[in-house]
Amino acid sequence: MHLVSWELEVAGRSYAVSVERGENGKDVVRVDGRIATRPMAPEDEERTVNIGSAAYVVRRRGADEFDLDFDGPALSTHSATFTAPGRTTDAGLAILAQSDAPVALQQDSFFKRLPMAAYAAIVVVVGGMLLYMAKGPSYEKVALARVERVLSEMHAEKTSQFAVTFWFKDKKILPLAELSIASNGFDKWRQQKDLYRKVGEYHVIEAKIVDGEKVPTAIVRFNLEGTEYRVRVPKDLPISWEE
Repeated sequence: MHLVSWELEVAGRSYAVSVERGENGKDVVRVDGRIATRPMAPEDEERTVNIGSAAYVVRRRGADEFDLDFDGPALSTHSATFTAPGRTTDAGLAILAQSDAPVALQQDSFFKRLPMAAYAAIVVVVGGMLLYMAKGPSYEKVALARVERVLSEMHAEKTSQFAVTFWFKDKKILPLAELSIASNGFDKWRQQKDLYRKVGEYHVIEAKIVDGEKVPTAIVRFNLEGTEYRVRVPKDLPISWEE
């Protein structure tokens, strides 16, 4: 059952975010149709999701109502359009700026009194923020998010195609020539740990970069159904078990 949805623009790209009620009573957060984090049980209050290069928090504010809040410095314009009851707190100014609301904005005299040192400090801060955006998230965060996506899909259903594609190359869609190879490899991978099924509760713990690899690689630890596992996550290559 569809509960709420938002349309966001992050770093010039549009994303569709929604919350849906599953048959098991848990609420599933999706970004562009895919599960973005582990489902929320009725007692869970929030989930953090990565949308583009930004982190957002989905917060429960009622049985069927949610907020979408920006979890970090606003480095670009975040616009939002609501298609169901809900709100996003960091998008308010962007919406006002693009609306026809009779609001007159005037320069605050405070800025006229700022010394040159303050202006220099602002330039340094903004420059640092732009540099962070240009570099993007660290590979530890990328690897964590990738494992989270795979486990979310495995938790949602046994035959999730997105679990296959994100496991194989961290992509939502694969060419048909690669999809068959990816599916066979994914089946063998999960059979090695008796996970050829819809899995239960999980928690992604941490990621650590592996030095000396030709491509960025991280070892990710996660707990699944009370058992801890370690996987090797190379960039744009299949995930493997780390024994």
